[in-house]
Amino acid sequence: MTHKTFSYFSFSGDFNVFELSDVLGENSVNGFNKGDINQRTGCPYRFSSWTTSRVSEIGTPIYNQFSEVLSKIVDKTIAIREFQDEHKLRGTLEIVPKLYGSTPYEMVIPYSIIEFCNSIDAFIDIDYYVYSERDVVNTNSENAPSEASVYCQIMGEKLNEIESCILDTKLFDGVSRVSNESDVDYLRVSCNLINSDSLECSMERTLLELLKCNTYLSDFRKDNLLDFYLVCKIKVENSRFKPIISPSRNVISMCSELKTSLKYCISM
Repeated sequence: MTHKTFSYFSFSGDFNVFELSDVLGENSVNGFNKGDINQRTGCPYRFSSWTTSRVSEIGTPIYNQFSEVLSKIVDKTIAIREFQDEHKLRGTLEIVPKLYGSTPYEMVIPYSIIEFCNSIDAFIDIDYYVYSERDVVNTNSENAPSEASVYCQIMGEKLNEIESCILDTKLFDGVSRVSNESDVDYLRVSCNLINSDSLECSMERTLLELLKCNTYLSDFRKDNLLDFYLVCKIKVENSRFKPIISPSRNVISMCSELKTSLKYCISM
């Protein structure tokens, strides 16, 4: 089976769903108000929820999926911020990949999507499921064999000059020129991470170092088309012990400031 991904955007908190629908000019799908009765459990909801329609990836790039999910609300930033000033409101871009077999999975969350989420203090939640025939029977989470690495990928022109500039800052332990299968060169930049770091900490530490270097790169970014990616490579050997890969609010904020996209590469 091929990998499948669906996504949607939701607002949750203490607010009136119909008022938010009026603000956004869009009705909620399966929304409910705090205090409404959950027909399945018979208990009242403890919070309100407003959601967009789910968009599935069927022969289309994930980038298009995210753009479609946000298409009805992406130009409502000011209205959303004003509504947030008066109500308890939390936005979340929900991404649900379902991964089958051993074929590697790659997902890019473009800078434009991250910038919108950051503009309304929204979260990005990646709830992924791995269905692998190679699962290892292991009941000890401390010995789970999943592996992860984090680095920054810089693509564009004048890579030799940019490489020299980054090396001069002495902020990074690893700076290398890489050619991929498409014969497109890029710089791979990584800092010295601690083995005990969680993936979230590794992402934050790498972005913090890149922020220190950003002033040196500003001239290159003005004159050239540079694409920045924070790459997270994850190898999952046991689907029981998947690492948490959702970016923190700090990561979202720093990616927005650095105009950096997020790239996830997951292998099983």
